[in-house]
Amino acid sequence: MHEGLVALLVAVRIVVPGWLWTGPSCDRSGSTPPRADWLTTAGRAIALGLMLNLLPALCVAQYGAWTPVVDWVLWCLVVLAGLVRSRGRFTRRYAAGAGYAIVWVALVTGVILARPPRSEWFAGGWDPGLYQNEAAAIARADGFVPRTDSVYARLTAEERPLFGYQVFPAVPVDRHSGAIGFYFFQLTPMCGAWMVRLGGLDLLSRMNQVLALVGLPVVAALAGLLGLAGWRRVAVVAAWLVSPLWWYHQAIPTSEMLHLVLLVGAMVSYLEAERNGRRYPVEAALLLMAGGINHFGFPPLAAMMLVVSAVAESVAQRPGRVGRLLTCMMALACGLAWDLIFSPVTIQMLEVKDGVLPLVLLPFIGFLVTGYVVSRRGVYPRLVVPGVTLVRWGAMVVGVLVIGLSVGLSFSFIEPTLLRITGRLPLVGEWVFRFSRFVPFHRAAWFVLLGVGTLFLVHDRSAGMSRVRVVATALAGVVALLFLNPGIAPIYPWAFRRYIVFLLPLMAVVAGAGLTLPVRMPRMPAWTGRPLGVLLMTALCLVGGKASRRAARVGDYVGLREVLSVLNEKIPLGAMVVADDPGTGTPLLLLHGRDVFEGSRLWKSRDPEYQARYVAVLRRLQAGRRILWLTSTDHGMNLYPSLVGSVSPWMEPVTGVYRTVIHSPNADEFAMREHARQFQLYVWDEPDMP
Repeated sequence: MHEGLVALLVAVRIVVPGWLWTGPSCDRSGSTPPRADWLTTAGRAIALGLMLNLLPALCVAQYGAWTPVVDWVLWCLVVLAGLVRSRGRFTRRYAAGAGYAIVWVALVTGVILARPPRSEWFAGGWDPGLYQNEAAAIARADGFVPRTDSVYARLTAEERPLFGYQVFPAVPVDRHSGAIGFYFFQLTPMCGAWMVRLGGLDLLSRMNQVLALVGLPVVAALAGLLGLAGWRRVAVVAAWLVSPLWWYHQAIPTSEMLHLVLLVGAMVSYLEAERNGRRYPVEAALLLMAGGINHFGFPPLAAMMLVVSAVAESVAQRPGRVGRLLTCMMALACGLAWDLIFSPVTIQMLEVKDGVLPLVLLPFIGFLVTGYVVSRRGVYPRLVVPGVTLVRWGAMVVGVLVIGLSVGLSFSFIEPTLLRITGRLPLVGEWVFRFSRFVPFHRAAWFVLLGVGTLFLVHDRSAGMSRVRVVATALAGVVALLFLNPGIAPIYPWAFRRYIVFLLPLMAVVAGAGLTLPVRMPRMPAWTGRPLGVLLMTALCLVGGKASRRAARVGDYVGLREVLSVLNEKIPLGAMVVADDPGTGTPLLLLHGRDVFEGSRLWKSRDPEYQARYVAVLRRLQAGRRILWLTSTDHGMNLYPSLVGSVSPWMEPVTGVYRTVIHSPNADEFAMREHARQFQLYVWDEPDMP
């Protein structure tokens, strides 16, 4: 019963504002609203509705004002503004789309909540656990206000450097005040906090599953606006559904599933605005801005796609193209500005690590200028035919290479030679090597069929497929850049998260649209084309379905949440904890709001002077509060130096058994390993008095 109410609440919160704000009466010319099928209506309502819940909440959360009451007031104001904007002009068809969307979101969310979670990744140390723990901390603090009442605020200026400027990895602490802040760009943690408010930790631990499956109508809407109707639209959704990477990432609580909804939703809104000749696609702009807030690296990649669109629209002389381009570019710039203003700690860390500012800002400015010039002045006529020819031949080469490499890499006796030969070629070697990491997870046959779909798309020159070709070209350009410099450690399948946001839409559109083309090719007899199209799509579904089943079975840390809850209940109010591992220390700090020190700094140190100073600070703090030591290995307190002194068990040991996905540079399948760890709390005895 509880799960059903939460599911219905999520559906109403998302769909109602999205439906009102995407109403057909948004065209203020007074003309008859354009007809939209219910899937397109549902997809647009879901994407925009999710964003309209998150952005207002994000604004007030900066000042610690995102209370439950304020959250509902904001939602009501957004709904009221949507009613005013739509003026109540809704067709029966459009209202039906909203009804279907509510049923879909409620049904999917309810089923996911009724099933055991695939992951409970609350362990710290890695991005997924930090996203989850930050979300809980934001919900508890009513926003992104740094925590100022922790034990770190009681440390002196001389003591604070002993414990570093991160309480745990990616948990920053201000070196002057001791306030504990937040890492990461803000939209995904905000989405997690929003889900905590609606459905607690049960919904939070299933966040990416909900976002992934709830977003399927957005994919169907994209296919429809690309001109793919009937079973060709079904084919695009089917290609999306049988991607193992999509199923795998549903269990990894990072930013990618939210990002997919925002990107595909922005593409849907932009295509709808371009089809109707609107100069200012407000929906697309808001979704693109949200994408920029979600990840600092998104704006230059989205800007590159807008440049490709600007070229295509200039060649076709589409009205309103300059306004559309500038509106979307300014929205992306607003996303960048938000990150620079409200996520300075994250920007500083990435700048030190990767030099991120010039890598993001310079390409974005270049694409902005290029897009504006192309939209305003058009494409030089003599360049149109050679440009189209170059793109067609490039796509043909890519299709052939994907087929050839997939076949070659599927044989263990050919793969080393193939990688050695291609590795000698500049750029090509890097692309081939990174592609080779996808093949064992996604299966060679999947990519062979993708290459076949690419060749069919190249062969087809009909005007009805022009939008598909433009979108595929834009996505392929971004994927090529990511293959050249993904900017992530080559640990698999973890590293695939860097590609999936753009690669998954590309594969779904190309495979779904390309493999169904034989059905409608004029030179191919009906008795040949239709069976061939059905055969190709059936093969894709069989190959992808088998690989996807394996990906859908993996998950991380199921059962750890219960262990953390037991430990938290055993810790007295006001006690401080020294945790030997960030995996348990981070959730106690952020999820449960405890005062926690990173004990690994002490047990890893070989400097007796540092150890003595560390212990002396703890002894000073012990004068007013109890200190507990949390161990999570068989070594127990033997990890620590002897000067720690005597401790006494505070509770019976708790054994946690859970599984995690195997991540490795050499991994070639979705697999898990089991962990059995013993957690124990010790109370620190008072020092012996002389």
